[in-house]
Amino acid sequence: MKALPERETGAGREPTARERCTGEFDDTLPESRTDGYEVCRLRIRSQTCGSLVPSLSGTTRNRFSTIERSVSMQLSGHALCYGDNVDTDVIIPARYLNTSNPQELAAHCMEDIDPDFLAKVKPGDVIVAGSNFGCGSSREHAPLAIKTAGISCVVAKSFARIFYRNAINIGLPIIVCDGDFHNGDALEIDLTTGTLTNNTTGESYPFPPFPEFLQKIIEAGGLMNAMAGGSIA
Repeated sequence: MKALPERETGAGREPTARERCTGEFDDTLPESRTDGYEVCRLRIRSQTCGSLVPSLSGTTRNRFSTIERSVSMQLSGHALCYGDNVDTDVIIPARYLNTSNPQELAAHCMEDIDPDFLAKVKPGDVIVAGSNFGCGSSREHAPLAIKTAGISCVVAKSFARIFYRNAINIGLPIIVCDGDFHNGDALEIDLTTGTLTNNTTGESYPFPPFPEFLQKIIEAGGLMNAMAGGSIA
């Protein structure tokens, strides 16, 4: 795959979400900068969940084959805010549903509602939205695209029921919480205690914590992983 121009590569910056999804981040660095690159590479692998990443070839396979499968119960990231009724057709447009490859889906995540989404999102960031997030068609591609793009959690006032279930099934934490959030707010989320803290404003918000069996599914990176690992029967 064609590498990015040399001036855009190296440990001096984070790869964009699109580069993480497609494998187009050039990891060839001078020997003197190897240590810095290792820090960047390990950070990407530990924060981007690859529980459903298929068998790939070449650079993309190498980049995602060692990504952690599990999801932490303590999350932190910056808020990316949206309004009410964000439907699955804008989360992942229907024109891209000719594939179920997570990286290809993530490369187009949110592009119809926020064309700059992939340029802004960093691993661990949190989508914050209003009511009825994930309405529309029942496609599982939507939460999968969100998760693979690097989003650690979705916070909304309410969710469409099928989206909620699909998100849990693929190991994407989603919480119902009504608070005062703005783009860029630094958030910390404890899924075990049910606490969301906005470190930018100092406000904390309670939400219903996941029951134990849902925590096991999230920790395993999804329902199939939890069943395969014996976390749930």
